[in-house]
Amino acid sequence: MSEKKKLFGNVGGNQFRLLTEGMEVTADRPQGTEQVREGLKKVFINGGGEISYKRLQNVGLGYIKDVTVAARCALREAKQLAEEFGYEDDEGNKQFVKKESQSDSGETATDEKREVQIGKEILKLCKGLGFDMESKTKSEIQRLASELIQLHEGE
Repeated sequence: MSEKKKLFGNVGGNQFRLLTEGMEVTADRPQGTEQVREGLKKVFINGGGEISYKRLQNVGLGYIKDVTVAARCALREAKQLAEEFGYEDDEGNKQFVKKESQSDSGETATDEKREVQIGKEILKLCKGLGFDMESKTKSEIQRLASELIQLHEGE
């Protein structure tokens, strides 16, 4: 069943736009979908690493009265917007997760190389210390440095 929409729609704050008077509201795109979409964009922009389905569904509840329609609409719109903002849908955990960008993966590789280098330098320093250091402490430092190197060289 369809109904007439109102003449003006709030698009944020005190901003309104003229809506088509004869536009139909359907189950696929309920009234308030555009506002939900704008609200979701704000959540994705400020979302951080993970955004739960519940948080996104709450955005829908702010604009659509029917709880089930609001939740369904918000998730549908979020799935369409996620890629645009660099998120992937993790359906198993019911959340959207920020994708690792190329610059992030490059920084991670650089960090790992530096950690290997640090581990090797620690081992060199331990060899140079001779017996100046308690042997138990020295062997523990060497073990930890070796473990650090193995963590990243094995990848």
